[in-house]
Amino acid sequence: MNVLRDKWRNIKRRGSDICLDAISPEESSVLDDTELIALRELIKSGLNTLNEDQRKVIELRIIQGYSVHDTAVKMNKKEVTVRVLQYRALHTLAKFLGKNT
Repeated sequence: MNVLRDKWRNIKRRGSDICLDAISPEESSVLDDTELIALRELIKSGLNTLNEDQRKVIELRIIQGYSVHDTAVKMNKKEVTVRVLQYRALHTLAKFLGKNT
């Protein structure tokens, strides 16, 4: 048992070999707080461009993860209406984000 512990401790102390050429700085970098705050504000402004029903559909479908059926029941609408509202909302958001990025 001690032999196994010593082996694992040695491996842990030694660490693992990493090839620096294989690491992409763009993929491994983390957004700083200012970029994250700006991104949130941009998304919030985009959501404010939507009408109330579209905003509610995006909230239920995308943010909370409800199905089309559950969203339709919660909003007291038909499933087809929910799909159309989601399509139009995403299209409007894409245009808004395209202009502001």
